[in-house]
Amino acid sequence: SVYGLTRDTMTDAGKAIVSMDGISDGQGDAPQFTPDILPLPIIHSGWYLSARQLAVSRNSGVPLDTTMAEACGRRVAEAVEKMTIGTTDLSTLVIGSTNDFTKRGIYGYVTQPYRITKTDLTTPTGANTDDTVTDILEMIALAQAQGFYGPYMLYYTRDFFTQMESDYVNLNTSGAVAPTQTCRQRIGQIEGISGCKMLPYWDSTTQLLLIQMTSDCCRAVNGMSPTTVQYEEKGGAQIQFRVMCIQVPDLRAQFVRTSTTVTARKAGIVHGTIS
Repeated sequence: SVYGLTRDTMTDAGKAIVSMDGISDGQGDAPQFTPDILPLPIIHSGWYLSARQLAVSRNSGVPLDTTMAEACGRRVAEAVEKMTIGTTDLSTLVIGSTNDFTKRGIYGYVTQPYRITKTDLTTPTGANTDDTVTDILEMIALAQAQGFYGPYMLYYTRDFFTQMESDYVNLNTSGAVAPTQTCRQRIGQIEGISGCKMLPYWDSTTQLLLIQMTSDCCRAVNGMSPTTVQYEEKGGAQIQFRVMCIQVPDLRAQFVRTSTTVTARKAGIVHGTIS
């Protein structure tokens, strides 16, 4: 078991050589590496039963209500989701020294410091679905400008739900033609977008996330799958249960091409807001 995962941010390998015989010397440069460290905390939630409750259940054959166990499992899963989104900000949960590591916290989609931003989203009204599609196309263009070409997932806040499920109408071309699809269905037809989903626990307002779903951009560190442990307290009179896991998002930001300046680091995340 370790407290953190060390990984390198590196420059691009450069350009490939085109030759007729394949024996021409290629570039002799080695990529430059910058180390980051990702903390690996334990996420857990617990409950307890008395030894007498267990004994009564065993003797009577009447099963115990497991609602509390299910609720603790859900709370753990929700904590992992909020950590991944960034609504639970753990960017200040740092380990290691700034002398050794460039970045030392846990970053979510909306707290990744090297994410790409778009700050002029059109406020959804349910009747301007074509504006939402235009915003998403512009977000894709921003990602492509930094070398992120997909595939993408699009996530949206709860207040976008009505917009996404409204009929898609392009006021410039539709005219009197009845709409045949929702805004969400129209977005799903954009090349490179593999899915479009609402994040129920993203409690911000009017925001979009476009994520490149490749391992060089976002990964999940599964140090321990959700597991239930049991132990005794108070001389065995109280039985403690705890659901726990080590599951942390690893949102990576590589140097764009061969530049090694801090501003050249970019994550394959486009975060859209209205301001």
